[in-house]
Amino acid sequence: METYDVAVIGGGVAGLQAAFRAVARDRTVALVEKEVLGGTCLTRGCIPTKAMVRSAEVAHLARRAEEFGIDIEGEIEADMNRVVDRKDRIVEDVVDVNRHEVAETDAVDLYEGTATFEDPHTLRVDGDAIGADQIILATGARPFVPDWPGVDEVDPLTSRELLDLDEVPDELIVVGGGYIGLECAQILGRLGSDVTVVQRSVILKQEDQQLIDLLRERLEAEGIELREGTGVERLEAKGDRVLVHGADEDNEPVTITGDELLVAVGREPVDGDLNLDQAGVETWGPGWIETDDQLGTTQENIWAVGDCIGEQMFTHVARYEVEVAIRNALEDGEEAVDYFAAPYAVFTDPQLGRVGMTLEEAEDAGYDAMEAEWTFEHLGKALCLGETDGMMKAVADRETGQLLGFHCLAHEGAELVHEAIVVMNDRGTVEELSDAIHIHPTMAEGVNDTAYTAAIRLGRREW
Repeated sequence: METYDVAVIGGGVAGLQAAFRAVARDRTVALVEKEVLGGTCLTRGCIPTKAMVRSAEVAHLARRAEEFGIDIEGEIEADMNRVVDRKDRIVEDVVDVNRHEVAETDAVDLYEGTATFEDPHTLRVDGDAIGADQIILATGARPFVPDWPGVDEVDPLTSRELLDLDEVPDELIVVGGGYIGLECAQILGRLGSDVTVVQRSVILKQEDQQLIDLLRERLEAEGIELREGTGVERLEAKGDRVLVHGADEDNEPVTITGDELLVAVGREPVDGDLNLDQAGVETWGPGWIETDDQLGTTQENIWAVGDCIGEQMFTHVARYEVEVAIRNALEDGEEAVDYFAAPYAVFTDPQLGRVGMTLEEAEDAGYDAMEAEWTFEHLGKALCLGETDGMMKAVADRETGQLLGFHCLAHEGAELVHEAIVVMNDRGTVEELSDAIHIHPTMAEGVNDTAYTAAIRLGRREW
């Protein structure tokens, strides 16, 4: 049996980072991956979808060319094979880099197969026995498809299969109005599909709804039909058509038809054949790995990071969790995770970048909070770009001025939110954000203006 200081199960972004961080601390590492290095983010999620978002953006901008004084003759059409080929080339480049880095790191041995626990310190990977002092679980998550009547008959797409379509569906039904569903809906809509989104409640219900109202207007203006308040009851295949049967908010029956069905209603854990009981690792809910605030599991030498713990399922959060878990596992640390300034984005157009709380969440958390907003109608760079849709909001504590949240629905909103992340990470105030000099003309001036508006309303700055 080969023995190591650390075994990492899962070769996605979190698992790769855990392996390299352990090596940097002079540990030997066994890295186990049953599919492709890079995991969901690099091969089936973040990177490939953003490659396709870009193709869709180009198609959309080309249709707007006349606004900018540019004439383009003929219809703007997507060649789906070339769109997918471009995406595949990007993914292949990323995977090749990861594989090269692992191969060049002498202290890491890659095991390509499925890991199974025999005891808290022993794994078996397709016949190979591996021993390790510390074990880090980074097994990720996968798209969840509910067991609706008719689901086997229809065989719906998930975000994974959507990435490999060889043609644009004439009519696409998307069940799920979260960030994955809306991103995919806009991609296919811009590439030529007639898209209907079916959502049981409202789209992006956890977000500031004033911003979501603006996003809703934009999506509908692009021809995406939003069937909010509609629940799915059963699916049916009828010839080459897909039928989604359900009920609307008044409990009236509805049937929606299309050529393809995409299900984007959430994710579920991937535990495979881990045999967690043998390791003494407990789970919660549908199988998420139970951790404490230091990312330790119920077995003292086993840690878990990333999507598999069922918390904030974002790659950048997983990378942060790796840093905490490695320090605790290998340096006898007692560091607790802190998600106060953990951001995320929805890569629709306009993008929604967010860090921290909404006003309602801040009040529920016991803060005497206020909010200030800023729009882009008169911002010079937004006018030049033709990208004036959206709004920014700052949420702050009335007494101290501490920045509690920042929400940015804007062109490149995911980029614009980052300086608010830095301020919140240091528990800073709105005036720290408002007093910083911003380059003119930029979209980032809107961040400055939003924070300055909040500081004025709090009486911490004057016009």
